[in-house]
Amino acid sequence: MKILKTLSVASLVLAITACDKNNEFDSMNGDAYSQEMMNVSLKALPAGVEEGSVKDFVARAGEKVHFDYDQYSLSMDSKRTIQRQALWLKMFPEVAITVEGHCDERGTRKYNFALGERRANAVKRYLVANGISSSRIDTVSYGKEKPAVAGHNKASWAKNRRAVSVLVK
Repeated sequence: MKILKTLSVASLVLAITACDKNNEFDSMNGDAYSQEMMNVSLKALPAGVEEGSVKDFVARAGEKVHFDYDQYSLSMDSKRTIQRQALWLKMFPEVAITVEGHCDERGTRKYNFALGERRANAVKRYLVANGISSSRIDTVSYGKEKPAVAGHNKASWAKNRRAVSVLVK
């Protein structure tokens, strides 16, 4: 009977651990998350840029993150950008954003709209995890309909696989 209880507990621990390994935000738990947040700060406000403006947001936080081919997971660089966005949004609580999800030209229109939606939602979830109310964040997918750059090569495709945070006042 004791062995059965031990096996049950071990199975439960393994199941929880397995679920945790699939968590998109593993690094946000405990000390790892605190350390990650401590290393992120807003960039300096450029001369002549009005604080709280779109130019301020773009210059100090960054408005876009990029994704690997056929992916919507956030890289460490993307997470740092989104953390800066969260810091900026905390400074200006009256500002809301729309996160636009974009894809490169490869794939069907339907598939790319779905992937763009997953990319926008990944950014939204990370902003919410960083303390921004979900009511301040809308998402939209443009799929492959609004490329940032023209071109039919790897460099162009990489620039078009993105999520862009657009301020809404």
